Amino acid sequence: MPILGSINSVAMSEIKLSIPPDCKIYCNRVAIEQIVINLCRNALEEMEKIETSRRLLHINAYECQSTKTDKETICLEFTNYLASSTNKIDITEYPTPYKTNKEKGVGLGLSICKKLAERNGGRIEIFQPSREMITIKLSLLKG
Repeated sequence: MPILGSINSVAMSEIKLSIPPDCKIYCNRVAIEQIVINLCRNALEEMEKIETSRRLLHINAYECQSTKTDKETICLEFTNYLASSTNKIDITEYPTPYKTNKEKGVGLGLSICKKLAERNGGRIEIFQPSREMITIKLSLLKG
């Protein structure tokens, strides 16, 4: 039975988790914790710019097949709504070092996350399922 939860967070944001209990990955735990913390922080900071009813971060985990290595992987998807000022940004620029849409950001967070994922046999992909939403997919080897 999957773990389905909802956690209330800062500034009336909501985090919904859909993570099966047998979802195990092979990785450096500290590195992956840093990736997850950064991705959640980015989403929560973005959600501070939008109306309360759309402040939802959905974290979904599932088994998937790696397109790069044909190995079994676990995918973690982080999906949230974007502020209207952010949804016009080219998502291909997100993991580029020193590119940021934050007023006080340096533009290194996603770049470092991408390197950490790759060092652990994984990868990060960024999708924009609609103009209003963004999904960051972290794929790691199944443990």
